Amino acid sequence: MRRSQRHVRAYVSEPLYVRILREAAARGTSVSLCLRADLEELYTLRDEVASLSSQQPGDRLGLLNVLVGLIESRVSRPSELASIGRSLRRIEAMIDRHYAGTMIYLPPLSEQDVASRTRAAATRYEAWQRAVDALNAKADEE
Repeated sequence: MRRSQRHVRAYVSEPLYVRILREAAARGTSVSLCLRADLEELYTLRDEVASLSSQQPGDRLGLLNVLVGLIESRVSRPSELASIGRSLRRIEAMIDRHYAGTMIYLPPLSEQDVASRTRAAATRYEAWQRAVDALNAKADEE
């Protein structure tokens, strides 16, 4: 028994038309079946997103805006942001105290020592940056 189906006609730009043809060919189906599947998927996704937000199905608010809103609400949880802020302030204080402590114990430099120590400091700083990059890369892998 055949379901009741309705005919829909739409005009699209040339780039979109080519994209639809490629998509249908990649799926090994007709343009009509490809578009029907895409529309069903789109409306199912919209309904699901609407159920997760205050948006009602069929509201004019764009799908992208709803998705961005959901992501923002998850990212901007106050407790998580407060924890991140405390960690950053702690790291800032640690760096500040380390610098202050280092400056207390360093002897003053003579004019002839400044150039050689500047070169040595630049070399050590570059090595330190590489070590930090390696630690960050290792943390990203985990």
